[in-house]
Amino acid sequence: MAKRIGVEEIKLINEAYLHYGTYAAAARAVGCSPSTVKKYVVDDYKVTPAAREHKEIVFAPVDEVVQSLQVMKSASCLTPREKSELKSIWKDMNF
Repeated sequence: MAKRIGVEEIKLINEAYLHYGTYAAAARAVGCSPSTVKKYVVDDYKVTPAAREHKEIVFAPVDEVVQSLQVMKSASCLTPREKSELKSIWKDMNF
């Protein structure tokens, strides 16, 4: 069953889309698919000052993400296929 998208999630999607300008980047920021972002993006969406004070999108620092990937890369719980896929992703990230 698909997860229902509520009013708060729609606000986050629109704020992320305004910030990044692409469906893919907004989707990564809020943790959904680009098609979901496309579905819920509102034309001419504006963030009010009150909304900014209420809740801002907080993104993980890049250093924390990289550190997590390094730990996963050496994790013994990964299958050989997962390790191979992770190495491929790691190469793509180190362009």
